[in-house]
Order: sequence, then C-alpha cells, then structure tokens
Amino acid sequence: MPTLDERLVEARAAKREQERVAERLAEARADRAKLDAQLAIAVELVASEASDVARLEGVGGFFRRLVTSREDLTREQKELASAKLREEGLLEEQRAIDVDIAHLEERATRVRDAESQYTAILAELEAKAATDGTGAPQLKAIAEAEGRLRAARREVEEAIAAGRAAFDVLTVANDAVAASIAARDGSNNNTSVLGMLGASQMTQIAADLSEHTVHERLRSQIAAAQHALSAFHRECRDVDPRAMTGLEVTQLPSALAMIITDLGTWKWGQNQGSTAGMLAGDLLIPKTVVDFAGIGSQLAMASTFVASETMSLRGRGEQLDKAIAALAQQRAALLDPQRDRL
Repeated sequence: MPTLDERLVEARAAKREQERVAERLAEARADRAKLDAQLAIAVELVASEASDVARLEGVGGFFRRLVTSREDLTREQKELASAKLREEGLLEEQRAIDVDIAHLEERATRVRDAESQYTAILAELEAKAATDGTGAPQLKAIAEAEGRLRAARREVEEAIAAGRAAFDVLTVANDAVAASIAARDGSNNNTSVLGMLGASQMTQIAADLSEHTVHERLRSQIAAAQHALSAFHRECRDVDPRAMTGLEVTQLPSALAMIITDLGTWKWGQNQGSTAGMLAGDLLIPKTVVDFAGIGSQLAMASTFVASETMSLRGRGEQLDKAIAALAQQRAALLDPQRDRL
C-alpha cells in the first residue's frame, strides 16, 4: 500500500496535470470559437462568389456579349475557387482543433478528481502535523482565520439574498403605485356599481370602491417593502456593523412613513349626507388623498439604494473568496513544500 508521501506525490502530479489540461482546454476552446467566426464569414463569401458566377454564367448569347466578357467570368470563377479553398482550409483546421479538444477532454476526465484527492491528502497531513506538533501553530492560525472568513462569507451571502428579496418586493410596490395611479385616472369611467342611483352618484361610489381596493393593496405592498428593507438592514449589520452605516434604519427611505401618511389622509367625499354619501358610509368606503408621486419617488430611491448595496456586497464576497483561496495556498505550502514541483 502506498505511503502518505507517495500518495502525495501522485496527487500533486495529478493536480498539476489537471491545471495544465484546464489551461490548454480553455485556449483550444477559445481558438475554436474564433475559428467558428472566421468560418461563418468564409461560408458567406463562398455563397456570394457562387452567386456572382451563376449570374454571369446565366447570361447567354447576344446579351452575354453585351453585358459581360469571358475575362469577367474567369475572374469571378477564380475568386470563387479562392473562397472555397479558404473555406476548406478552415474546415480542416476546425477538425484538427476538435480532435485536440477531444483528446484534452479525455485527459481532463482522468484527473477530474485530482483537486479533491489532493485536498484530502492535505487534510491527512494536517491531522498528522497536529499529532506530531510540527507546524501546529501556523496551521491552527490558518484554520482559525479561514473559519472567520467562511463565517463572514455566509453572512454576505445571506445579506445578498435579502437584498435581492427586498429589490423584488420594492418592484412589486412600484407596480402597485402605478396601479393606484391608473385607478385614480380611470375612476371617472367606472360605472359598474348600483345602477339604481343617479349617474354622478353611481360614478362617485364606483370610484371610491376602485380606489379603496387599490389603495389597500398599495398599503399592503408598502408594508411588505418596509419589512424587506428592515430584513436587509439586519443582514447587512450582521456583515459589518461599522462598515454598513449607510444602512441605518433612520437613513433608509421611510416606507413606514408612507403608510402612516397614507392612513392619516382618509376623509369623506363631497357627497357626505346624500344617498351616495350614506351608502358610502355604510360600506365604509372612504375617500383618500395620496401623494403617489412622492411614494413612487421614495420607492425608486429605495430600489436604487438596495441595488447599489447588494452589488457592493457581491464585491465584498469576491474579496472574501480570494482571501480564503490565499489561506488555502498558505496551508498547502506548509503541508506540501514541494507542491510546485512534479
């Protein structure tokens, strides 16, 4: 049975092979993509030249002598032959690259588990080092640092998810604002309620019914937006209480204030005391005055803010990934000093 050191040598070589093959595959696939673009142009050129030749060859007798000459036809035929030769060359090169890619993919398949196997052997070496006491302080420090970084990475992921959710809810709330504006602007055309009343009274009650329904939906969406913003704020504070000062609740666009303002603007319509007013009172249909433009502006500001902070969090996540990768390199350097050699 191979010793740990022998397995390490094999795993190291497989990992290096995996890296080399991955690099060559990326280059070969990039070359293939460039070749595809060149071949597409060549195919179009062949078709164009063939069309020119067919057009000249189709001119017969008297008209052929008037319209073209043998030299013109010969020139077009030579250009067609040249285009076809270019196309054939590119096709041949494409087939050669495909063979190379297939060979590289076979090699990549043989070492597809090289990274995980190498990592597993490093874990065995780390456990052995902990038992022997060799390199224990450095490895312990790396492990502790990696644990902190991974915990921070999880917090960032949770904050990013909360940011996406908040942005989606804010989008829905913006749609609710648009629906409210549409309901307000179209309320004079709504005459679907209680035909027993006069036309003006019926229109007023129908408008109140429509606006009441849409405004209730709007308030619900704003409340959901505020909840999502608060959740996003909490997640960002978990990421870094000091660095995320821009996410304080007092600095967020106050969706809650929108709700309070909206609730405070309820009032009865002009028909209070009339048949329509009494019926409206019985149905508890109030008349609202809402600053849709102001609400929409605050929601748009909140959406922009959330999008910006979420993108910043993505950048922070990428930095943490790089830091974790750097620690992995440090651990490998301690456990396998010969890792860069075959």
